[in-house]
Amino acid sequence: MALCFQQEIGLVDDVIVDEQDIPAPAPPATILLQDIPVRGTLLPDVCSSLLVFVEAYPTNKGNARELEKRSCRLAFRGHDESDGSSNKGNFLELLHFLVDHNEDINVVTFKNTPLNLQMTSPKIQKNIVSCVATETTNALIREMDGALFSVLIDESCDISTKEQMAVVLRYVDKNGYVVERFVGIEHVSSTTAVSLKESLDNMFSRFGLSLSMLRGQGYDGASNMQGEFNGLKTLILEENESAYYVHCFAHQLQLALISVAKKHEEVNSLFNLVSMLVNVVGVSAKRRDILHEKHALAVTLKH
Repeated sequence: MALCFQQEIGLVDDVIVDEQDIPAPAPPATILLQDIPVRGTLLPDVCSSLLVFVEAYPTNKGNARELEKRSCRLAFRGHDESDGSSNKGNFLELLHFLVDHNEDINVVTFKNTPLNLQMTSPKIQKNIVSCVATETTNALIREMDGALFSVLIDESCDISTKEQMAVVLRYVDKNGYVVERFVGIEHVSSTTAVSLKESLDNMFSRFGLSLSMLRGQGYDGASNMQGEFNGLKTLILEENESAYYVHCFAHQLQLALISVAKKHEEVNSLFNLVSMLVNVVGVSAKRRDILHEKHALAVTLKH
């Protein structure tokens, strides 16, 4: 499936070019959805047809507005993907859009296909995301072409209380531009320096990257990241003395803003009030239900 997406969707190299590297495009020809061919298997052709349409949408203004309306602010997967739902997520909404505008796709989609061949199940959608992520990441690594790079890392806990490590690579491309690429989120068993180092080594191994090519590392000021004796910074420096550490400027700015806010009486009072409100409501299911009811009532009255 990954090869299929590489060939059909063309995600590999075109998606990752910086704006300054892209020459001014010629005015695209008008392409109607009815004229987009459908070949072979359903899934790659739907995605390929969609990309052809998106590239041409400046001259398909009516369709473009509909496309934007359907895709804007929707997640790839929908919370409710039933037939009567008004928000099925980007994948199904865009597929419905193509069905409505292309009869060739309509005859081989949804109710016109056997239930076991619709290619719209949650598992299939996850496979699509996985394939796209793999091909995009491989394209990013090819774009680096063995260049020296730096790594930016931050770890946090998601809503399901899973510890995760976000990794960004920073390097200079062939045109001399400084480029930052987000390459993935790694689940980590703990946030100790040893665990983070192990996860980083595994990621580098998958992507074919060498720690010897690392020339910089940027993290927040947490002890497990920049600790002089057992921090992630120190563990990497033990293997590569050229991987210089820089305290993340974004985190420095955050610390400065927090310090300034604490000195401002009204701002400090606001954050204290919000913090107490979250604590009071968050610990009680009954209070959360009351808050949801009040919010729903306010939304209903507003409309």
